Amino acid sequence: MSQSKGIMSHYPLNAELYEVNGAIYRRPPYRGLNNNTATELPAGGGDTVDLYDDDDHEEEYAHDDGPVCAAEGSVVDPGAPPGLECVKGLIEALPRAPVDPRVRQVDHPIPKWTASVDVPVNLHALLIGRGFATKKEMEDATRCRVNIPARGSNSTVISIESSAGAENVSRCLARIDALVHSATKKKWTKTHFVALKCNTPEMQRGFNRFIAMVNRIPEAHVSMRNDELFPESAKLHMTIAMVCIQTEEDKAKARAALDEIKERYNDEQPINMEITGLDYMNDDPTQVHVLYGKAVIKPGVQEWFDDVRHAFWKQGLLHPNEKEHDSVKLHMTVMNTRYAATAPDDDYHASKDYANRVPFNAASLVDYQYDFDFGWQELDTVAICEFGTINWDDGFYETLMQEKLGPVRIDRYKPRIPIEPFKWFPRKRATLAKMPKELRQQHAEREERLLKEGRHPWRS
Repeated sequence: MSQSKGIMSHYPLNAELYEVNGAIYRRPPYRGLNNNTATELPAGGGDTVDLYDDDDHEEEYAHDDGPVCAAEGSVVDPGAPPGLECVKGLIEALPRAPVDPRVRQVDHPIPKWTASVDVPVNLHALLIGRGFATKKEMEDATRCRVNIPARGSNSTVISIESSAGAENVSRCLARIDALVHSATKKKWTKTHFVALKCNTPEMQRGFNRFIAMVNRIPEAHVSMRNDELFPESAKLHMTIAMVCIQTEEDKAKARAALDEIKERYNDEQPINMEITGLDYMNDDPTQVHVLYGKAVIKPGVQEWFDDVRHAFWKQGLLHPNEKEHDSVKLHMTVMNTRYAATAPDDDYHASKDYANRVPFNAASLVDYQYDFDFGWQELDTVAICEFGTINWDDGFYETLMQEKLGPVRIDRYKPRIPIEPFKWFPRKRATLAKMPKELRQQHAEREERLLKEGRHPWRS
């Protein structure tokens, strides 16, 4: 075969033709298993009938130059069949997929493209797969290298790099995003809660009066007289939403939500909200697991809570099944059987299964104290708190971030009696058991001193 015929054989759409008994056949090049050079098949077999014989139309297009499709200045193989430059031009003119803005080019020491993405640690195994199968398949399909942090490092940053091109890295990012998005819906876990802090001295005094009343009046059923059922007064709050914050990207979204809330309410005077009366979560007042103080609904109160929740919903931090315009149930928990459940040190992950919790009878107390006044609270602080934690400085939860709203005012809270308003007093055995030894000693000494002076907030 001549050199030109050998060149032409490299183009499958321009295979050599031959005729047998009036039928036109193609003779494709043959490549052996261990030979990269093309070898022509013998005329006797391995061929297919040419059902697209264009011999009758060759003269019709013989003098049609057609459009010039090749890119200007491009070099076309002289051995290529006619029209290949047109196909090449059309391919080059096709729009390319947009490159992900997270992709960056690095020119030293060799040109390559890199990107990084935040993925929660509990989803790293999903990207690795059984026997690294998912990771290898993703790397082979996109010609990228995916670097996943080692187990135990607690790093959420996964890096991607490739010397093939920016499009390859973009495709790899798209695969990771799709896997994470699909898994997030199935494995969504609440890690924090958004709350209004209600632990001002005024509210803590009202709550301590409520505890003393429960332990004193006959209308309170004996099943309620357990100090472990009550939260610490320094932890009083109203929950607005449950959120999942696991990566730096999630933290940035939470910060954006707080900034939106601050921008909307920072110039307005905070709304005063009263917490008066008792109510329970379930239908049977004799089998109660959660008892809470009710908020008096004034103009703007419900709207404030719903606006805060909506800001976090827009950032995608709430459960995927949460609706955009769901309303917040206003409640301040004052008793919960979960606090008294037998469990390890973490009071949040204690016993969430109601089968392991003993309900209490609150029917008489709710009827007798339907208008119990816990105090008032300004809608001025939004905090993102971590479940099952405690800040030993103020007794509240460990706070990821928080935002103060409204104009700054001095002496916002004026206690009626000269107590120590910025100190907290643990009263639960579970809290005292977890408290560091040196802090426990300091609290004991301070309580003894205040008892002698008659200035203890809830003991006499």
